[in-house]
Amino acid sequence: MTGRIFGIQTTILGVVMITAPLLGGLLVQLAGPGRIFVAFGIVQVALGLVGVLFGRLLWPVAEPQPAEASAPPRLSERTAVHLEQHS
Repeated sequence: MTGRIFGIQTTILGVVMITAPLLGGLLVQLAGPGRIFVAFGIVQVALGLVGVLFGRLLWPVAEPQPAEASAPPRLSERTAVHLEQHS
């Protein structure tokens, strides 16, 4: 089953890698490079804003707890012994 899935994925990627530049070139010839540049810029900004908004909704930033923020980082036993020997 895994071989079949990788075969399908490779086939789809191959088709996309061949057709995407052809369709992009056709689109630029029909509409012009300036217009395409601006259109894709607007699409990029919109996708970025949607990504930021969904990111904040899906993964809210948790405020650190006071005990966590004031506690010093713990050293491993090996690091503590090394520091004692060289001080």
